[in-house]
Amino acid sequence: MNPIFVRGLGLWTPGFSSPGAWCLGDSDPGVTEPAANLLTGSLKRRSSLVTRIAVDTYAQAAAHAGCGTGSVPTVWATAHGEHSTALNLLKMMNHGEGKVSPAKFHSSVHNTPGGYASIAAGNVAQSTTLTGGSELVSAALIETMCLVESIESDAIVVFADEALKPPFNVPGSGPPLAVAFCLGTEPAGALAQISCLRGDGTGLPLDERFGLLHVSAAIPLLERIVNRIPGRVALEFETSPAGLVWTSDVEPCGD
Repeated sequence: MNPIFVRGLGLWTPGFSSPGAWCLGDSDPGVTEPAANLLTGSLKRRSSLVTRIAVDTYAQAAAHAGCGTGSVPTVWATAHGEHSTALNLLKMMNHGEGKVSPAKFHSSVHNTPGGYASIAAGNVAQSTTLTGGSELVSAALIETMCLVESIESDAIVVFADEALKPPFNVPGSGPPLAVAFCLGTEPAGALAQISCLRGDGTGLPLDERFGLLHVSAAIPLLERIVNRIPGRVALEFETSPAGLVWTSDVEPCGD
């Protein structure tokens, strides 16, 4: 595989509206909702929090890399997806006449963030939505790297999730989180070169800030890129099944 470069980044979680703010520890208590300016009108009104944070970081990464949201291929990765919307539908089915909202129904599928972003930006490029459990981050990175290799152009991968809602919630769940990476084959202006490898190693310690959100395994990779720290970083937690571990080698670009 040809070298893969990180060309843009995005991050949103309560208190932090960008990768830079996160890495500086510059928490803003006023950041409680993502801007998600790409979504307007009924799209924004109907969107869930997961969709809004995903679309917000997608736009951040695209702007950072200088690529258009209207043409870049995308990969969307989420473990829990639109589960809160699906739970609301089940509640509607169990009350009164059992009628459900068509708007909520069409927004309950796993690829809702990708669909909303595509509609909002007029983007008809290839889009894939996947899940991967404990290997979510590595699975989506590999998918995006293969896509970039095949099209020889930029692609954006977005990781987004929120804690499971009752009755599926678990102790220690953390706040919602979305992280995005724009990957490409062009080194000019890139932030870092990365790889995705599997071998003997140690998984990440569980991040107490985010509990069991698998998407938070992307945070250490983002931090290395922003802080220009070379080396190998795991892409899954120690709670993953024992054995081989997915990792990424990071080599900062430029001066």
